[in-house]
Amino acid sequence: MLLETDGNTENAQASALTLGLRLLEQMALPVLVDRHVLQISGSIGIASNTDSDVNPRELLRRADLAMYHAKTEGKGQVAIYSDELDKGRLRRIEIEGQIGSGLGSNEFDLVYQPIIDAASGAIVAAEALLRWPRRAEGALSPDEFIHVAEATGQIHPLGLYVLERACRDIEPIGGLCLSVNVSPAQFRHPGFEQQVLKIIEQTGFVPERLQLEMTESYLLTNPGMAIKAMNTLKAAGISLALDDFGTGFTSIHYLKSYGFTHIKIDKSLLQGLEPDSKATMLVAGAVTLARALDMSVIAEGVEHEAQASILRDLGCHEMQGYLFGKPVPLAEFKSMLNCAGKRPQQSQSLRIAR
Repeated sequence: MLLETDGNTENAQASALTLGLRLLEQMALPVLVDRHVLQISGSIGIASNTDSDVNPRELLRRADLAMYHAKTEGKGQVAIYSDELDKGRLRRIEIEGQIGSGLGSNEFDLVYQPIIDAASGAIVAAEALLRWPRRAEGALSPDEFIHVAEATGQIHPLGLYVLERACRDIEPIGGLCLSVNVSPAQFRHPGFEQQVLKIIEQTGFVPERLQLEMTESYLLTNPGMAIKAMNTLKAAGISLALDDFGTGFTSIHYLKSYGFTHIKIDKSLLQGLEPDSKATMLVAGAVTLARALDMSVIAEGVEHEAQASILRDLGCHEMQGYLFGKPVPLAEFKSMLNCAGKRPQQSQSLRIAR
């Protein structure tokens, strides 16, 4: 969004911001297309000609940069250009180059967080999470490099690295299931599902032990391609979990159409979780919905025993969070299994894809 100012830049930016927010509200309204409820979002960048020497091309570049900044903030946002955004752009370009070299130099690593059976307390699965500890310029947190990888397409080789490495790490631990996050950007790759199946074949990992977690953003914007890919993965025996459940727009129709086997209740829904609270009613509703659709429920972000107790009473199947263990390197995760005496049994822990 470009602004032609009359000298009062603050008023012009305020007007553009108000207009931008109104546009986003209208864009976010659900639309019914062929019995499918679609919901889109937008990102808006605003630039004003505060400098007399700024030409139209530079003004457009600034607005474009502000728009991409809005996307990195979670989409559905409005951002106004500032000099700091150019510094951030250079930083992202630097990280982009380092990701490629980092993959070739074995700088990345995986950590694993336990997922426990709500009834027995046994560790039944591990979620694989990517870390970058051996970066030449110093360790970088996922929050700092994942969004860069998604914007540049590098998330695809990174995601395949995570899947293959995790399959090789967890395969020897008989009966333990593996959960791996899939970025919406990975689904856009035309050969994604075939590459997943190839990795399973090469590593010898039992597909019924694998669960892929995904958010709804890609599913809502590309329903046809998403359903095709997910049907292929499910046919191979892989479980599919809808991540961050409760934070977006997910209808019962979507849950049925995509054939999810699990939903992961977002940790934000656990805030204020206590007897007879609104949070407890919301989680209870989610569990009831999942059971009606023959789906299992995983609650993430569990930090207190009081939360765990309520989740068990509500019928939650599995739980994950700092109460049960933080993400740790493979060797430490194996020690956690051995010390707890809860090494999973094959017959007890396999998740059956429906």
